[in-house]
Amino acid sequence: MAPRKKKALPRARRTGLAAAPTDSGYRWFSSYIRLEVDKKDIASITRNWIRNNFEGKKLKFMLDGPDWVYGGLYDTAAIIEWVINRGNDVPKGYDMDKVLSIYTEKVEKWATIRKEERAKIADDITDKTKVVQL
Repeated sequence: MAPRKKKALPRARRTGLAAAPTDSGYRWFSSYIRLEVDKKDIASITRNWIRNNFEGKKLKFMLDGPDWVYGGLYDTAAIIEWVINRGNDVPKGYDMDKVLSIYTEKVEKWATIRKEERAKIADDITDKTKVVQL
């Protein structure tokens, strides 16, 4: 009796960041990131970059911004993924230091605003509550 042939199982299509085109150049890669990758994956890229480049209180502060700062800036996530994570060359017209410093400033700005809003809410709550002394 002849041995049975094994059936080849269909493979799942790659989706999300794993399916991003890397052989066509940065332009197509960035466009794919913008159109096809979920915001949570974009936020993962930017938050991981922050985790790898900051420490201590600064790290905690940088990760305390609003969610859209991490997941809404697809071009920053695309260039981080393209150059830093995948090791490709910086595309023409991009200055990595400038792109990352602008992103850092934006995150710091919105984290500061969020920290001030939380402090204001906490002050309002403490003003409204009465302290009972025994």
